[in-house]
Amino acid sequence: MTPPVGSGGAGGQGGEGGGQGGEGGGQGGEGGGQGGEGGGQGGEGGGQGGEGGGQGGACPDPTCRADQACVAGECEFTCDGVSVPGDYATIQSAVSALEQLGGTICVKPGTYTEDVTIDNLHTSLLTIRGAAADKVTLQGHVKVGAGLTPDGEGLVFEGITVTDGLRVTAYPPVVIRACTLQGMTTPGLDIVIVQSAVHETVTVDGCDISSAQQGALRVQSDGTTGMGVVAKVTNSYLHDSAIGAEIVATTCCSNSGKVTRVSLTNNTITNNGTGINTYFFLQTLELGYFNNLIRGNDVGVDLYAGTAATFGNNALSGNTTNYAGSAVPGPGYVTADPLLTASVPPAPGEGSPLLDKADPAKAPPLDFWAKPRTNPDIGAVER
Repeated sequence: MTPPVGSGGAGGQGGEGGGQGGEGGGQGGEGGGQGGEGGGQGGEGGGQGGEGGGQGGACPDPTCRADQACVAGECEFTCDGVSVPGDYATIQSAVSALEQLGGTICVKPGTYTEDVTIDNLHTSLLTIRGAAADKVTLQGHVKVGAGLTPDGEGLVFEGITVTDGLRVTAYPPVVIRACTLQGMTTPGLDIVIVQSAVHETVTVDGCDISSAQQGALRVQSDGTTGMGVVAKVTNSYLHDSAIGAEIVATTCCSNSGKVTRVSLTNNTITNNGTGINTYFFLQTLELGYFNNLIRGNDVGVDLYAGTAATFGNNALSGNTTNYAGSAVPGPGYVTADPLLTASVPPAPGEGSPLLDKADPAKAPPLDFWAKPRTNPDIGAVER
């Protein structure tokens, strides 16, 4: 379930979170692992209230992710790097200055009206970290471009709301985490890999993607070279869009690696036209989908004939049609009412048939709130 107020990484409630680490420090409580930046032995999140304690007061519900701190009653990521605004006036100016050198860009709460292009990364990791997705809004489009070095450290983009879509057309590792993408006429998160490497290329984790007139998430192979897309989507909430997750592979690669590989694991996919949809031509599409909650869609899963799919421990209910195309039920499937809470994202409630029913071998170690999955549940959120 949602981590309790003041748990672990949230750094307690200022006073109680200091000294001995209080309820939110110590060993990090239920949601905090080892206490992390927000807890520990009263470190940053304790002491005199520090970064994790703020001025005391409870954080809102839903409460902080386990990797966030509770600052004056607000959930925020801690960040050590150059600041926007401050060191740089805009996100783009900070990116232009740091993308060849690497480093961390700390984006303060506020609304930023600009487009951001990241296309000149070299060997060092660039992190763009917002204070939190509900506090930092980028009213514009983000493009991670094809000018990146294939053997570079890549990019981490987290804690930001984007209102005009995010497009990845590059091949070093890209991690998109704890972001909100909403209200787009284009796909919310459009992953187009022109020259993807053999290793995992794009990881999407703990994101809330909605209100897209096309797919909330679209992964497509659109290039004439390379090894095909390798994308991993976990712990994300894909909802209220034409399609929840759309995987398309339509252009043949010129070398021997003609495979688009995508995994969807422990996501919550609700209230879309189609939950999961695939289409491919002149390529091989390998799709693995496990432990997903797929509910309230017109069509749950629609697989194009010939999709090389592996699947199990998904929960499908409340869809007008559960399966279309070559999609069929799999092992460990749950079809009963999931008894969801009203939280966002929805979580399994007391007595839910989703509890402890995920395949632990497939489940990621943390959930949407960065809370550990001990006996993993189906869907993005652990109870």
